[in-house]
Amino acid sequence: MGLATSSSSSSSIVAGSRDGNVLDYELREQKARTLGNLDSQVERALAALRAFDAAPHGADGEGRRRALMDQAADRVWAFMI
Repeated sequence: MGLATSSSSSSSIVAGSRDGNVLDYELREQKARTLGNLDSQVERALAALRAFDAAPHGADGEGRRRALMDQAADRVWAFMI
């Protein structure tokens, strides 16, 4: 009887390990998706900044550039953290 109980216990541990692996997989998948989304946001923010820099601007150009720079910095910070 003790042997059967031991076998039962080890089966539970193995099943729990599989569940843990599924959870780990799901967490890694979510992290990868989030990093991909953040990467796209960084690329779009930098592209907007480059496009702004390539075009001529009037008197309000410096304020607009500062806002684009702040947005890009926020996206990079979110990506890194």
